[in-house]
Amino acid sequence: MPLGFESLPILIMDIGIEFATPKKKNHFPAFIRRLFFVLLFLCFIAFMIVWRVQTKYSEKIISAAEVNPPNIALVFGAGLKAKGVPGAVLEDRVMTALRLYQDGKVGAIIMSGDNGTAGHNEVQAMKNLAIDNGLPENIVLLDHAGVSTYDSCYRLTKVFGLRKIVLITREAPLAPSLVRLQRA
Repeated sequence: MPLGFESLPILIMDIGIEFATPKKKNHFPAFIRRLFFVLLFLCFIAFMIVWRVQTKYSEKIISAAEVNPPNIALVFGAGLKAKGVPGAVLEDRVMTALRLYQDGKVGAIIMSGDNGTAGHNEVQAMKNLAIDNGLPENIVLLDHAGVSTYDSCYRLTKVFGLRKIVLITREAPLAPSLVRLQRA
């Protein structure tokens, strides 16, 4: 016997419950992501510039043993410690120039540095150190206006009229110094 349910209308109701995966939260805002990629790109460009300079001038960078006389050496300033005493880097540069002179590789030495104030005279400190270690005073030329690498290189070509010179510095700033010397 039928119960009579067959004739009842069927009502299907959508109550609005949906099953969905939750949205992933973005931990970094868009401007931070863009800033990261811009900085990454700028670092890449800086790396490429340094790499190009290093590879372009690598054949011009030689050791002290490879220097052929007669030459003029340029010693770049590197700062002073308290009381006008040369720092370790500056002392190393001056002693390298002194060894080159003693080995007969250079005939004159130009010492270039900052002389901006009465208490800061890199050039005189370099000269005093070299003379105290046996360098004849008449071998040393002083360039008191070498406040930057560019200024020193510019003055070598325009004031002193030099075209060939032995640059005495650490290896890291040597290639950029060559670029500045070429532009001067």
